Amino acid sequence: MLTGTTEDRRWVYLSYGLLAAIAVFVTHKLLFAILKTGKLSVYMIFGKVPVTYLVAVALVGVGLYVAMRRTAMDKFSSETIMELKRVAWPNRKETSGSTVVVLVVVVFFGLYLGLWDFIWSKLLQLVL
Repeated sequence: MLTGTTEDRRWVYLSYGLLAAIAVFVTHKLLFAILKTGKLSVYMIFGKVPVTYLVAVALVGVGLYVAMRRTAMDKFSSETIMELKRVAWPNRKETSGSTVVVLVVVVFFGLYLGLWDFIWSKLLQLVL
């Protein structure tokens, strides 16, 4: 059984749900592309839902069911919760300060590289 508070378990299960939703989307797009590449028609259910979407939901659902029944998944989730409780998260001031530093450095190097690109393009135009 997953250790941790109910709130911790909710976040873990929410993250699994989000990953499953992304997996359904990617699987659906992949199946859809495979069928279109093979020039096969994609059947629509109720005229709106492609059958590839339902196949993707079924595949990801079975995979999630199998994964959730394994004790290794519970152990991994419990260890993840314990590890995240030990993380020293930055406060708002540290986060905003770091963000400003990153933005300034990105703008500086963007301008620096843009300047060198401009200089080299003008030199190459003169040579060629």
